[in-house]
Amino acid sequence: MKRLLEAVEALKSSEIKHLIDARMREFKKNRKEIFSELCFCILTANFNAEKSIEIQSRLKNAFSTFPESELAKELKRLGHRYPSVRAKYIVKAKKH
Repeated sequence: MKRLLEAVEALKSSEIKHLIDARMREFKKNRKEIFSELCFCILTANFNAEKSIEIQSRLKNAFSTFPESELAKELKRLGHRYPSVRAKYIVKAKKH
């Protein structure tokens, strides 16, 4: 156990730490893109990926701005198979 802790401490001051820190900064800069990708994943579950791409490109910022009821309406209008459930999952994901 002691060797493991020493190895972890050594990593904290190595080049690996700098790479991880840089990657973490990228994630912080691209939060909207990452959330949009998460929404795409939520949309495609048990649904058509091509149609999900279309919906994702049309809704863009609506994923993070629309309330659940409005998002469900838009998903239904755009032809999603499970608009209410997917809107619920997206709004729930937004909180995290």
